[in-house]
Amino acid sequence: MEWLRKVEEFEKEAEDRLLRGEYCELEDLEMQRVSKSMNVQVRLLEIPGIYRVTEHYSPRTELRYFMDGVQRTVLWRYYDYDSIRIPLFLHLSGAVVLERLKPGVFKPVEEGYRSAILVPEFLYREIGDSQDVVPTGEVEPWNITEAVALAKLKSQALRQALELEVMHRFLERCDALLIKDGNIIDTRSDSVAGIVKSHTTPYLHRVNPSLQRQVWNMPLYHRSSAFSLRLSNGSRVESFYLRIHEPLAPDTGLIRVEHRLGDFEELAAWLIAESRVYSSGRRWHSMLYPIERCEAYLRTQLPGRRKLRALLGVAK
Repeated sequence: MEWLRKVEEFEKEAEDRLLRGEYCELEDLEMQRVSKSMNVQVRLLEIPGIYRVTEHYSPRTELRYFMDGVQRTVLWRYYDYDSIRIPLFLHLSGAVVLERLKPGVFKPVEEGYRSAILVPEFLYREIGDSQDVVPTGEVEPWNITEAVALAKLKSQALRQALELEVMHRFLERCDALLIKDGNIIDTRSDSVAGIVKSHTTPYLHRVNPSLQRQVWNMPLYHRSSAFSLRLSNGSRVESFYLRIHEPLAPDTGLIRVEHRLGDFEELAAWLIAESRVYSSGRRWHSMLYPIERCEAYLRTQLPGRRKLRALLGVAK
């Protein structure tokens, strides 16, 4: 296990400065939501409104390839820095593209994994100088809350970079449409569509608040008007909201689709058909079953919580 070798080497370098701590995964820590503000321009591409996608849905779709990535960020040790306990995190991530061979049967066709030890910038300058040790950013040693927030951002960035690497390897040898969990605005590929399940940024509210309210109340199997998103660096995608399950709450069963396909009506109908097989877990209402299979496969490849505790020798 490559990541375990990295941990052992780091322990030797740090000598007696490492302090034990309670095992905890960063996603479980109580902290304020971390978000990156992006300068996004929004422009409507259709007459504002809500549209029924289609009246009839095929039980099968032409979608064949699906992609997702997962990460685990473990609060591993504390470092004694002038009597201040600095949290150190172990990052593990994976990304995979699955091919559907037949209903319910998938196989991995491209995958990748990454591990790193995450430390604040001031600590990296002191003990870093290794590709296995990654700085999370500038922060004062006493500002532990900010250090944790920066570690979370860096862990997400490492996973996203790994996803792009795996995706580009796949696209180099296959031009079929790939359905990817998450946004695709930074992929610059016409062969990928992204499925966004969280809606912390109400994009349509910027250009048409009434339309955004209609989205929150949108009925089953309807979509919103199409709109475009453009970053300051020129990256651009087209997008629309789609309700794939009953709206028990404004964001229940609601996904946002990003694409560069031009004609997207068929894609919307395919995504509705894919939602007919329910996923499990708390995100069942917005998770497509093939995407869930990607996530389940990756969790078999990364060490579970019990195994991590045992291998790292940390407190239970």
